[in-house]
Amino acid sequence: MDEKLMQFLQEQFDKIDEKFDKIDKRFDQMDKRFDKIEERLDKVEQRLDKVDERLDKIEAKLSEHDKQLIIIKEQTAMNSEMLSIIEEHGRRIYNLETDVSVVKKALRS
Repeated sequence: MDEKLMQFLQEQFDKIDEKFDKIDKRFDQMDKRFDKIEERLDKVEQRLDKVDERLDKIEAKLSEHDKQLIIIKEQTAMNSEMLSIIEEHGRRIYNLETDVSVVKKALRS
């Protein structure tokens, strides 16, 4: 009877070993899947890093453009003031030319 019991136990242990082997295989498969997922996540992270770098460059360019726009606005304001002054001088010169013409006519007569 001992032999039968030993044989039975051996068969049960073999079955348990087979089940553990199956479980090990499944875990290996899961590990491989997780490795693939990890690789994909690493690629996504690299892409996001590149996007961050590009966004930083764009932000720097926008900041520079903002500075240039401020300069352009200031120059436009100055040009508007200068144009107003130039137009005023133009009217004065026109009036002076008119006055000079009147004086010349008066002297000729």
